[in-house]
Formats: sequence, structure tokens, C-alpha cells
Amino acid sequence: MLLYFPSMHLEFASDEAPLEVCFLDPGFAEQTGGRSVRPTGLPMDERSAKAFVQESLRFGEQFSNIKDLSYHAVGKQENCFDHTSMAIRSELRARIEGVSTENDFASKARAQSQLLLAYSLEQRVLEVDACQEGVQSGHAKLAMALGFSEDDFEEMREMGLQDALEIPQEPAPLSSAWRNVFEAMLLLTGCADYYTDDPQVLADLEEQGLVGAGYGHGTFKIPGWKVLGLSKADARRPWLNGEISVSYSKKALI
Repeated sequence: MLLYFPSMHLEFASDEAPLEVCFLDPGFAEQTGGRSVRPTGLPMDERSAKAFVQESLRFGEQFSNIKDLSYHAVGKQENCFDHTSMAIRSELRARIEGVSTENDFASKARAQSQLLLAYSLEQRVLEVDACQEGVQSGHAKLAMALGFSEDDFEEMREMGLQDALEIPQEPAPLSSAWRNVFEAMLLLTGCADYYTDDPQVLADLEEQGLVGAGYGHGTFKIPGWKVLGLSKADARRPWLNGEISVSYSKKALI
């Protein structure tokens, strides 16, 4: 299986992506032409996954200031979902099976939670893109009805009027945080081979000396922790120690 990263929607891959590339389903994705892959043994089933995302979105909407939300997420509370049913289930299972809450089930639950929220963010960006296309189509139809010419459009661009009517374009939402997303993928699908053509990922990999400059494609095999830019293996995260295969293709770096 060749799995795309860091995005989980086909729409964020470039035309360079091979047809055999699959896209991760973290627990509730719609099927994408048979190219959506859901890992086995996920802590949350589809119903729980959808409920988690809805609860998380409602939780975030309580905060008018992002700093307040950040305080709950990374401040004094190590986990802002400490009292949810998932944390309780993790603790009970750990006690029954004799495993640490920092390993196995709890780690997978956190990884799935992160990917679910990332997947939801991607969906929101795609919705904005669809709105952008609708606005542009409406502009074109209105222009035709009013008899605007191409010269008129150029004049509008120079005056900044056309840009003011458009919804800002959004980049792929996970590029800047791709290492966090990729680590969660490695935990849930460690046996997979991986593929990327994301410009930010490729720029970071080039800086690490894993990808050549300019145009090109290729494959390299190294431990997961090296792909993430860590200086050494982490005994607390054994899912990063195995050797993985990463293929890439790029037209140009950002």
C-alpha cells in the first residue's frame, strides 16, 4: 500500500501522484473512488469518531480568543479532553490489560483524534474552495450579462476591485504541521509505504538532505524518526524506530 501524506483528501495531491496512491481514512471518511484506506484496530469506531469531531468543534467555538484555547490545549492542562469518555476507556483498558496509558491504546487514541481533527480541517478548506469557485463563476456570468470585456477585467484587477470580491485562497491546511500528522499516521499505519508531493514537506526534506534540489522524484528508506527530523530514536515512541519507504515527486519547491 502506497499512502499519501500529509493530506488525507485526494484534492490536495498534485497531478504527479501515481494512481495507486491511497488516502488515509481516520475513521469516518467518505470513500474516494476506492482509494480511501481505514486502518484496522482504530480505538474509535465511525460513530464515536464523528461524535468526537462534533464535540471538539463545539468545544473550540466556546473560545473567542485563540489564546484561551491554546491555554487549555498546551498550558496547565496536558490534555484538554482528559475527562472525555475516550480518556476513561483508555485508563480502564490499561488497568485491565496491564499496559501503560502512555502506550498502545491511549497512544493510538491520541493519534486517531489528531487525524480526525486534521481531516475535518481539510474538509473545511475544500468547502471554502468550492465557495470560491462559485463566486468566480457568478462574477463571470454577471460580467457577460453586463457586457464586460477582458479590458474591463484588467482595469478591475489594477484597481483591486476584483480581488476584494474574492474569498482568499487557502493552502493545503496541514503543510506547516506535517510532522505531527505524519507521526500519527506512522503510529496507525506503520507498515505502509508513503508518498508525498506536498511543497512544504519537500522543502523540509530537502533541508534535511533527504530530497534533491529542483525538479525530480525518487525513493528513500530510513527510520521514521529521521524523516521527522529528530536527532535520535525515542524509546517512548517505538513506532518511529522502524525503517519506512518514502517516495516523492515534485515540480518545484516553494
